[in-house]
Amino acid sequence: MGISEAFYIPAALALITDFHLGPTRSRAVGFHQMGIYSGIILGGFAGYVADNPLLGWRFAFSACGVIGILYALPLGAILRNPPRPSESKSSPSPLAAIAELLSNGGFILLVLYFTLPALAGWVVKDWMPDILREQFGLGQGKAGVSAVLYVQLASLAGVGIGGWLADRWMRRSPAAASLSAPSACRFFLPALFGVGNAGTLAVAIAFLILFGLGWGFLTATTCPSSARSFGRNCGPPGTAS
Repeated sequence: MGISEAFYIPAALALITDFHLGPTRSRAVGFHQMGIYSGIILGGFAGYVADNPLLGWRFAFSACGVIGILYALPLGAILRNPPRPSESKSSPSPLAAIAELLSNGGFILLVLYFTLPALAGWVVKDWMPDILREQFGLGQGKAGVSAVLYVQLASLAGVGIGGWLADRWMRRSPAAASLSAPSACRFFLPALFGVGNAGTLAVAIAFLILFGLGWGFLTATTCPSSARSFGRNCGPPGTAS
């Protein structure tokens, strides 16, 4: 999982931001993120698949694997990098790239900044079905849907709103666009506190929706803001103009 994400996410975001250099960058990243959230929503129904004696977990894993392999074939044939400016520099060696990143204080700050909400996101995205199942006595199917569906729908809305607002703020001030990402963290603390102290499933879902709005806003604004701060795209070091 880690290897697949390491290959896909940086390359996808770099490719998107290469093609969207101006006022559509945040919206393009947000629209791409909507596809990821849509997949997570569908995955939330996996509990019902697992409960079905005719299907089960093995069927779900096999089906997703086959679809992913088939989907990779047209991507490999169609996707291409945009033309590079003639004056662009060649990429540095791996050691030089690491040294360049570690010596950039702003980059280190962004890594630490994104790590903190990612800790909360890991709990919500990976453990929430089991938490709701134990806390409210739910079945596996209902627990999966309750933990995933509402928070991801809220993330879909948040990523669209966040991308649109970030592009609008960028027209007014680059500094305002950079501040749009930290503003999303204001959603997380009350959301986590509310979920942890919810007495009913409906209250827990309401706070999960609040968390989803903040998470969508965060993902729609962090990469574009980083790209504007450190170069033309979010791709490998040395490719920024």
